Amino acid sequence: MSLNSENCPLTLDAVDQIRKTPSGEKLQGTVTVQVCDVAALKGGKKFRFKMSDGTKKILAVMTKEVVSKMGLESLTENSVIEVANPLFNDLGNGKSVAIVSEAKLIPGDHTFYGAPSSSNASTASDKKTMSSETTAASKEEHLPKAAAKSYMPIARLNPYINRWTIKARVTTKGAIRNWSGRNGRQGSLFSVSLLDGSGTEIRATFFNDGATKYYNAIAQDKVYTFSCGRIKVANRAYTSISNQYEISFGADAVVCRCDEDSSIKKISFSFVSIAKLPQLDANRTVDIVGVIHKHTPMQSITSKKGNELQKRDLTLVDTTGNSVRCTVWGEQATRPDSDFENFPIIAIKGCKLSDYGGRSLSTYTSSVVVLNPENVEEATKIREWYDSECAGKNFQVTPLSEQRTAGKISNRKCLSDIKDEALGYGEKADWVNVKATVCIVRGSKKDGSGPWYAACPEEGNNKKVIETPDGMWLCEATQKTYPSPEYRYILPAAIIDSSGQSWVTLFNDEAAKLLGKTGNEMFELKDADTKAYDTVVSKCLWEDFEMRLRVKADSYNDAKRLRVVCARIKKLDYGSEARYLLGEIQGML
Repeated sequence: MSLNSENCPLTLDAVDQIRKTPSGEKLQGTVTVQVCDVAALKGGKKFRFKMSDGTKKILAVMTKEVVSKMGLESLTENSVIEVANPLFNDLGNGKSVAIVSEAKLIPGDHTFYGAPSSSNASTASDKKTMSSETTAASKEEHLPKAAAKSYMPIARLNPYINRWTIKARVTTKGAIRNWSGRNGRQGSLFSVSLLDGSGTEIRATFFNDGATKYYNAIAQDKVYTFSCGRIKVANRAYTSISNQYEISFGADAVVCRCDEDSSIKKISFSFVSIAKLPQLDANRTVDIVGVIHKHTPMQSITSKKGNELQKRDLTLVDTTGNSVRCTVWGEQATRPDSDFENFPIIAIKGCKLSDYGGRSLSTYTSSVVVLNPENVEEATKIREWYDSECAGKNFQVTPLSEQRTAGKISNRKCLSDIKDEALGYGEKADWVNVKATVCIVRGSKKDGSGPWYAACPEEGNNKKVIETPDGMWLCEATQKTYPSPEYRYILPAAIIDSSGQSWVTLFNDEAAKLLGKTGNEMFELKDADTKAYDTVVSKCLWEDFEMRLRVKADSYNDAKRLRVVCARIKKLDYGSEARYLLGEIQGML
């Protein structure tokens, strides 16, 4: 509908009024806006949407309670609402959000008014909903064309050279991410891997204004020139590239597009053999190549942030005769089962090495996965070895990862073994599986409050928040305020088995599995009905569970204190337990 229509109910300068409000303060008064681009968060407990005044839009957040007060079950597209005193937060980098804590529905059958443009820069979630390739292609046309000249080889870059220009192909490109520092500073970043004509590779990261400027302009597999960056010593935890330096780009970065250059390879690998994985530090990034010896069907899981994710576990084997579990995520996991059958070779650039369950690997969103790669010498050798030594034969491998097959239990220990074997006192934490019974759950602290803390409700931020005099909640890490916190568990419990007892700590997700309710649900229940609250807490007592425990001694006042954390908890499957015990008995005969 035209904004010139007499029937248009919107406050035409509403977005400008909100954006002129100082960050962290409320607009005094009311504005009438239209709702669009609605997304439910945290299972419908909160809604993210955009408020339109017919000419501009601004990102906004509203809780389920505010929606209910308007007489609605859910926030709907095209509804018109009168918003009172919205809180404005400037997030930096051209991004902002309005927090709506009071609103009134304007009745009527409304069409969409005007053709508003967004006043926010695209958020990471917005970027995921559009084709990154199409966006990059359109933005790339705005990059200047590189002039013909000679370029410095990546191999010659070092921190003592200030003026340089390199020509390189973008072999990998990560997603843009937001960051926040302890001093309240915030920003965004994304990383790329750059490969030049000599075959040398380097990691580069664009920060803040540089990230905003170039994220949609740079496309994977394309060739560009890069200059005006800072060379620094590389943090090897975040890259598999064997270069002692990396590049940081800021607002003054200069990137120019180039024509396709066939002299620059599409990708370069720096493989690590599976047998060497135990010698490497956990959480570093590696390149791996091997045969897919086994694979599981694709699974859908829900992340801590409430997002649905797809995963698939692969068992990889190489010429060392060792195997490792590698979890692939997202699009790679949703490939047809046939792609993983008949023992194909897989090469992965940039996967995370973990010490969870022995040694295991998992892909990032920026990882490059290639099935049956061509012109890769290591892949050819593994193919020849597997076909001649393993295919159709009773081939035995040495697993570096614990098995996840149903009914199979590995590294099972008694609780007394933690003390008898002095677990947790080494350089790294020890991991053990136990079968135990929960005998005590501390449902209240000494001050009467529950076993939780008030945390920032923003996705991916678990920092504590404090209540302000006006009833809002302030996160000191981000310097933003919220209408309500998320209550996250820190739950102490005592467990026993036939050998003894141990106190363990269960954090948010595992505590929710034990109690059957989230921290927010238990917080409301404790206020409303203490008897019902105590019933929920006591319901899990004297139940048998399988637990994965992390055991590590921490220093406190110059004394070592053992800390046991339950990293995974699951109700005991008595069928699997019976099969395990029968196997143990048969092994003793």
